[in-house]
Amino acid sequence: MMESILQERKTLLRGGNYSQYVQKNGVTMPAIVIFVDNYAAFKEKTDEKYEDIMITLSKEGVSQGISL
Repeated sequence: MMESILQERKTLLRGGNYSQYVQKNGVTMPAIVIFVDNYAAFKEKTDEKYEDIMITLSKEGVSQGISL
């Protein structure tokens, strides 16, 4: 789900970032904040299945209004 939202926002923001979009269009979209309590246990229980998307979200998400 988060991969899909990240891609949608990249398309919507057209190379800009969340702040630029809001300033230019005067329209806000919800900011998304993801909290993972006990990340080590999360990784262990999911066999690190989500490690790649978590790294992508931490690197690219902030400019798209997604915080991890």
